[in-house]
Amino acid sequence: MSWMEWVAFITNVICVYLIVREKDVNWPIGVLGSVALLNVFWEQKLYAQVGLQIFYVIECLYGWWMWTRRDHCSGMKLIRIGKTKLRTAGFLIIAGVLGMVILYPIFRITEDPAPFWDSLITVASLVAEYMLCIKLYEAWGVYFVADLVSLIVLACLGMWITLGTYGLFTVLCIMGIIAWRKTLNALQPASSLASSIP
Repeated sequence: MSWMEWVAFITNVICVYLIVREKDVNWPIGVLGSVALLNVFWEQKLYAQVGLQIFYVIECLYGWWMWTRRDHCSGMKLIRIGKTKLRTAGFLIIAGVLGMVILYPIFRITEDPAPFWDSLITVASLVAEYMLCIKLYEAWGVYFVADLVSLIVLACLGMWITLGTYGLFTVLCIMGIIAWRKTLNALQPASSLASSIP
């Protein structure tokens, strides 16, 4: 691995861990990790992945803004962990299907070894990241499924180092499910504020 790949690995693991702990600082660290990966993919001429990292940077900036917004009177944060409403879930499913329709042919053109599964993983990850931006508890379940598919694909491709990375991400997803569930139970009456955001 190059030093830039190590930067991407370390910052992204730290970022996910801090999301589990609901720490606002995770987002600027996530921006750094995505920029590092952008550089890695640019060097390898993987331009589809470069474009996706740009989306991740935008999502990280959006998440940073959402997580740090406060009420001017009380000083309390405006967004809390909540559950996904049916209308929001429908919107996310439609966005996911459209994302698959767009990305699958792109990955085929770029000779991705597993274009369908790679596009599925990418779209699910982008949707889950958006859900984390607005603190929707179910984001961890979406990420968990994406990581499990990633583990299978990576094992089939024999990419063992990256497999280990995604194994770690899967463990962090489980931690996120447990930690956010506890917080959700403690804040059940207030959690509807987060889930009301489209």
